[in-house]
Amino acid sequence: MEIINQRLIDKFVDLINQISNSDKVAIFYDPDGDGTCSVVMLQKALERLNKNIALISNEFHGSFNIGEDTVNKLKEKKITHIFTLDLPVDYNADNFKFLEDFKTIIIDHHILQNVNHPHNIFLIKPQLFTNMKEPNYYCTSKLVYDLMLRLVDINDLKWLAITGLISDYCWKDWDEFLREGLKQYKVKWKDYLYDTDFGMLTKLITAASAFKDNRKSINECKNFLYESNNLEEALKKCKKFNVVNKVVDDYILNFSQRAEHYNKDCLLILELDEPYSITSSISTAVSTSGKFPNTFILVAQKNDERINISARTQHSWDANKILKECIKGFKEANAGGHVPASGASMKKEDYQTFKERLIKSVNESTRLKVKNQ
Repeated sequence: MEIINQRLIDKFVDLINQISNSDKVAIFYDPDGDGTCSVVMLQKALERLNKNIALISNEFHGSFNIGEDTVNKLKEKKITHIFTLDLPVDYNADNFKFLEDFKTIIIDHHILQNVNHPHNIFLIKPQLFTNMKEPNYYCTSKLVYDLMLRLVDINDLKWLAITGLISDYCWKDWDEFLREGLKQYKVKWKDYLYDTDFGMLTKLITAASAFKDNRKSINECKNFLYESNNLEEALKKCKKFNVVNKVVDDYILNFSQRAEHYNKDCLLILELDEPYSITSSISTAVSTSGKFPNTFILVAQKNDERINISARTQHSWDANKILKECIKGFKEANAGGHVPASGASMKKEDYQTFKERLIKSVNESTRLKVKNQ
């Protein structure tokens, strides 16, 4: 990877340096593994730079659609600067209108959209300053670590950058960084990094987000990471969330038997009825296990009157594009993510139509691939 736009990085550094002690900062982050590691690193880095952090929020997950209520809350707290982490703020151009009164820095690695934004908004994504062929693998936690290192010493937080990379399955372009990191922390290397101690921490962070307790466990997990000085401390503090992983592991072990199989196993669909939100944990682990290299993995779970979807694929399908196509025309539905990993949410009554569209889409894609071979 090469830096092809140093001016963008220099501008980021200047923007951070321009934040005065009297300014008030708000940070919004996605409470998945990548976003949670990102916010802890950014919070500690800004504190070391004596910046005033007035608000940290995980009220947005997987998407960022800001409204008047949030804006009013920001104005009441007299927020001057906003950071967003691992949230595709640029997917919705209306967000820019709501953010017009704040200096906003968007740190993210999702697909780039709506590049024409107001001057008060600074967007930094890997595709804007690197030559990476797959910029989505430069996850937000690694971005925060690399960027803030230019301003303050956060070498002691490297364990969080490693955890974020593994959590978002972004390790394929960071082999040297990860191998050196695991050696530094005396963690034995395994090709399947989810089986390392760092992998266990990613599972515990994800498990915390599975509790349906109005984000209480999510906040507790984030605080545990903030209070920890190293990987070992974080594992001890977060072990209470492991109860979720036992349920997840059972589904992973028996995934093939419990899933619906379509088109000669090109598509596997698992439908859940559990008290925990565990779709992404299962889909990620199954997809990256190596057992289904040519399969589109989809996990669906009912949450009140909605269905939440997590899709993963190591094949040549574009999970993000497929899910967006399959929810077209649905009211109060959304989809987004990356090529190999995406998610969606819809009303319960739309799920059967979505499922039929998905089966048809994967079947048609498979036929086209076979025809072009």
